[in-house]
Amino acid sequence: MEKNNFGTNLKKLRIFKNMERKELAESLNVAYSTLTNWENGVKEPDLKNFKKIASYFGVSTDYLLNHEIADNELLRKGEDTQQLIANFSQKLYEQYMSIPDQYKPKVEEELLEYINYLRFKTKANSDSN
Repeated sequence: MEKNNFGTNLKKLRIFKNMERKELAESLNVAYSTLTNWENGVKEPDLKNFKKIASYFGVSTDYLLNHEIADNELLRKGEDTQQLIANFSQKLYEQYMSIPDQYKPKVEEELLEYINYLRFKTKANSDSN
């Protein structure tokens, strides 16, 4: 039987995301003490919260529970994320620069509105799961 690594993995993922316990507890809509108990291995979340946590961090429930996350694994994941952001930023910049100057303020405004919409939509989806 594999060792349950949930509490340790949860803490590592939270720290990797540079989040305080209070912030993660609020994002998951659970009490601070509940999150602390999960991280310390005192208790485990119910299935609904377990799925919510896995979704929040973009990992599978199996990965969260049964896989011991190594620190260097998180660093590699961070590098991948940084590269994705760099590539996306470059594409966005190229597209933006191809827009005539008189339309750029409107494009900027609409992009920010769309980003806020996506943020709201993502939060609403995570709240309903």
